[in-house]
Amino acid sequence: MRFTKQIATIEAHKAKEEGTRRAEAAAKSAGFIALSESSMNWSDAKAFCQQQGGRLPRINDSDLLARADRNKITHTDGFGALGAPWPPGLPSDWYWTGTGTELTDASGYSWIVGDRRGSGSVYVTEDRQSQVSRVVCVP
Repeated sequence: MRFTKQIATIEAHKAKEEGTRRAEAAAKSAGFIALSESSMNWSDAKAFCQQQGGRLPRINDSDLLARADRNKITHTDGFGALGAPWPPGLPSDWYWTGTGTELTDASGYSWIVGDRRGSGSVYVTEDRQSQVSRVVCVP
């Protein structure tokens, strides 16, 4: 029984590693240079991307986007426009962007991009920088 349990543990670990390799390959094919294995807060996400030689994706090539301008979003680096198909093979999750909101300084908010409710399309919203999200980095 113990031997069978060890084999099952090894197989589960191999499957997880294979899934990670596939996700990393998908991220690179979508134009990202790195994909985090775990979630982190915004400050750690910025540092992670710098360590990888890149940066967080930005919305509309901007460091700041007002909440009122949400409907003017034309693209997010690596993800495309609002409603665009989700990048194939990239895990469905929420990812930090390098674009803050008008509340960035006062309340610590930045935009995040994700596959809202598994719809298969790109969506953006905002979240506190102290919360944790996944990270992809762009060159």
